Formats: sequence, C-alpha cells, structure tokens
Amino acid sequence: MKGTDSMKSVGLITEYNPFHLGHKYHIEKAKELTGADVCIVIMSGNYVQRGTPSFVDKYTKTRVAINNGANIVIELPFCFACSGAWYFAYSAVTILDKLNITDYICFGSEYGDIELLYNIAAILENEPDNFKSYLKNYLKTGISYPAARQKALEDCCNIPDIKNILGSPNNILGIEYIKALIKRNSTIKPVTFKRINAGYHDTDITARLYSATAIRENSNIFHTLNNIDSLYKDTYEKTYPVAPDDFSLLVGESLIDHIRNDTLCDVFGMTNPLKNKITNNIDNYTGFTSFIHRLKSKNLSHTSIARALLHCMLDTKAAQMEIYMNNDICDFIRVLGFDKNHGSILNQISEKSNMHILTQLSQSEKLLENIPPHNKTLLKEWIKADDIYRLTSSVKYKYHSPNEYKHHIIKA
Repeated sequence: MKGTDSMKSVGLITEYNPFHLGHKYHIEKAKELTGADVCIVIMSGNYVQRGTPSFVDKYTKTRVAINNGANIVIELPFCFACSGAWYFAYSAVTILDKLNITDYICFGSEYGDIELLYNIAAILENEPDNFKSYLKNYLKTGISYPAARQKALEDCCNIPDIKNILGSPNNILGIEYIKALIKRNSTIKPVTFKRINAGYHDTDITARLYSATAIRENSNIFHTLNNIDSLYKDTYEKTYPVAPDDFSLLVGESLIDHIRNDTLCDVFGMTNPLKNKITNNIDNYTGFTSFIHRLKSKNLSHTSIARALLHCMLDTKAAQMEIYMNNDICDFIRVLGFDKNHGSILNQISEKSNMHILTQLSQSEKLLENIPPHNKTLLKEWIKADDIYRLTSSVKYKYHSPNEYKHHIIKA
C-alpha cells in the first residue's frame, strides 16, 4: 500500500457534469468499501469526455465536490478529459499512480463484480495465446473486430452475458481503469460497486438529483441544482450553464482554418472518413450540434465527432498527444481545491511523489523551469483551452470571471 499507517486514500476519476447526489453516494461508498480516510478526486475541468464543454465551470464543480466529501480535487488535463475511454482512463490512472499515496481506485459499474471486470481487463491487456487464437479464427469469418473480440472473450471467460457487460459505459471505463493499472504494474487496488439506476427519464425530482443528463435537460435547472448544493446558486447564469452551441462560431471558424490549411488530419481524434465528411459538408455548417448530426453515420458516432470538432477548436494535435502518452502524461498536477481539514494531503504528495504541485499558475514558470518541454506545451495549451471557455461564458452572461492566473486554490 502507498498510504501511511495513519492514512489510507481512495482515488475517484470523475467529471461532475454537474455534481449530483449519485456522485456524493460514490464518495461515501468509496470510503466505506475501502476504509479510506482521504478521497482524491481526478476531475475533468472545463471540457468533458462526451466532446462538449462542461455544463458547469470547473471551480464551481470543485467547491461542490469538496463540500460533499471530496478531500482534494486534481484536474485531469483538458486534452485527456475530452478523449476516448483508453486515453481518459490511462491518463487519470497515471496521475493517481504517480502521486504515490493512492491505495485504491473505486468506481461504479453496471455489473458490480470486480473479479469479473479484472479478468476481462487482464485478457484484453495481456492478450494470452488462447485469446489471440480465438480472435484470429473469428476474424477469418469476416465479422468486425469488436464482434470478434467479444466472441473471443466469451470463449476465454465463459460468460454468456459478455455482450451486455461490454455494452455498458461504466463497465467499459472500469475495464480501462484496470487495464491501465495492469499496464503500469501499479499497486493501487481496484474496487467497484453496482451503480444506482437513476432513471433519468423520470420526472420525479429524486431521480433527477441522481442524474447528470436529467439535470442538464431539466427546464428548472436552478431549482434542481439548489436541491443538491446551495453553492450552485452563486454562479448560476454567471459562469454556467454552458452549452455546446455556445462554441458554434469558434468551432466553425477553426474548421474553415483547418480545411484551408489542409491540417484536419493533424487533429487528435480525426479520421480520414470524418475529415472527408467535414470537408464535403462545411458549406452546410449552421452550428456545433447540428453539424454533428449531419456528420453522424453508422461508423461515425456522435461522441467521436464531437470530440474531434472540439479538438479542432482547441488545436489539439495527434502527434502531441502521443508525446504525452509516451512520456508518462505529465510531471505536474494542477490542484483546484482541497478540504482544509485534510491540507496535509499536499504535504504527503510533496514528500512521496516526484510530481510538481501547481496550486497557482503565477508560480508555474519558476516551478516548471527544469521539466521536459512537453510539460510546458501541455500547460500552455491547457491555459488556452480554459481561456476560451471563460471568455465564451463571459460573453454569454456578460459577467467577468478571473482568468487562470488570478484564480486561487479553493479551500473549503
């Protein structure tokens, strides 16, 4: 175990888009199942995995999370927060691992069986000979790779329900977390519990308090959020809610620039089929979400298109992402906030980890002076992405928010 005798810690990988009562339950359940004293949250900031800006700004999310049981909130780099399951999971697990104080990682899953999920992850990560043989034989029949992989796993695991397991989003993420732990040979122990079914299509207020999707789509957003945490009222219609179409002009402009300069293929998440569809349809661009619907097809999912369009806007390059992946993601962490009763967490990280701790960007130039160049590139792009989010929100609500250099760490 990496924690001390006096402190056990559990890591959570989250988006809080926005934070709701299901997230509070996650924090409480994680501490209960692991006996952890400290909950370390790795959180997506102003951009999230589904390829959209975050509904609520990252500082409000941080305050609410700490107010509801999180002890420290560390921001996941924006380019990984807005990426597919493997990049998202591996980057977050890497940060938790490199802190050198994390004993457990806890996540909710539809299946709720850690042994089964671990076995699946181990097969996918290590690809034993029997799995390779099954996979090769199924591919020869002409079926798709995902279908062949599923059938090969069924044969290896002897689990008839494997299709449903692999078809559930939180199971998929959990498997990716475990794969990352195996790949890193980490001592962090994975723990899972069965997720509460929020029933977000229900109109009942209790159901909405447990569903991020239902909250975002609820016409009475303010009332619903205030039932979760009164802190939401402080920034309502000042810094949030932020919607994907608030970025329509910026996304459209970036697409035109990339097409003109023939650089679409350099963008992270861009494929040739998507590049061609964008180029052929750009004259019909009327907005972010409507363009996604126009481009969507059987082989191009809504989220993969949304992520690629957002990375066009943020100018995230595929080559740069590979540099981050090949160099252990980054050598610093951005701490957004912590629980004042657990301020010693920062001391623990400082003592046990080689990660540089950024609590204020005004310190970054001196603090990161002697680290590899890719870290500086990551931070520079990260700040730009946050500036775009802040300016978009400020224009929408005519409300001034401090820039990244003027924000102070949250102590709640």
